[in-house]
Amino acid sequence: MGVNVELRNRVIAWLTAHGLRILLIAVVTALVLRLLRLLARQIPRWIRRRDEVEAGEWAQRAETLRVAVVGTVTVIILIVATLMILYELGLDIRPLLTSMGLVGLALSLGAQTLVRDVISGLFILIEGQFAIGDAIQTGSLSGTVERMTLRTTYLRGPEGELHIIPNGEIRTVSNLSRTWSRAVVDVPLPVEEDASRALEVLERVGQELAAAPQFSPLLLEAPVVTGIENLDGWTMRLRIMVKTLPGQHWEVMRELRRRVSEAFQREGIRLGFRPQEGVARM
Repeated sequence: MGVNVELRNRVIAWLTAHGLRILLIAVVTALVLRLLRLLARQIPRWIRRRDEVEAGEWAQRAETLRVAVVGTVTVIILIVATLMILYELGLDIRPLLTSMGLVGLALSLGAQTLVRDVISGLFILIEGQFAIGDAIQTGSLSGTVERMTLRTTYLRGPEGELHIIPNGEIRTVSNLSRTWSRAVVDVPLPVEEDASRALEVLERVGQELAAAPQFSPLLLEAPVVTGIENLDGWTMRLRIMVKTLPGQHWEVMRELRRRVSEAFQREGIRLGFRPQEGVARM
């Protein structure tokens, strides 16, 4: 009987001391995790770019960043809480801490590239360098961003090829479709042609394109004929260009080339070519 009383007293004493601490650790951990999720919802407001970003692109970018931050911090909080509970249970956690330190050191040495990719991905998302749907060029690769994670960027090339690029390898990136794009068409002509008449035809082509119901919604400004951009021994190059909606410059350039070709044929204006090539180029 005395043994049972003593055991009960020990249990009560342990629960009063360590049990309450364990309960407090669990409650505080749950509250911190809840607060973390609430704060994570504010991430889009804290890092929103000043320029306009399409809602779908921004939502994807913010969600990727939110998941990454919440996941990483949650793991850290749970590890700390677990170690504190193990300590309250009377376990010696010093060997565990030592082993975790050695494992962490090994992982840090072996995962430097992974850490670099993740950090680069975070900055890409935070700074809004590009988003899903953007046309970009990095190094010798170009295409449309099809998917983004913290570690990699999936780039769909013009011929349908899918490039998977580690974010740490992206040193310089050219965003070809942020805010607006520009369609530029250079028209080569033989130096013998009447440049003034050719420029008048280009001006008319630009006006007709701007008035076309199918293409006028894609244009942000009226097409501009800049004049003669280049002269060499055989040809002169005229240029017409127009500012378009993001990513629409390819379609506008194709239409411009078609209209220029047809207009020049009607007017009897020859396209420039080098005699040794024997083919028109535009």
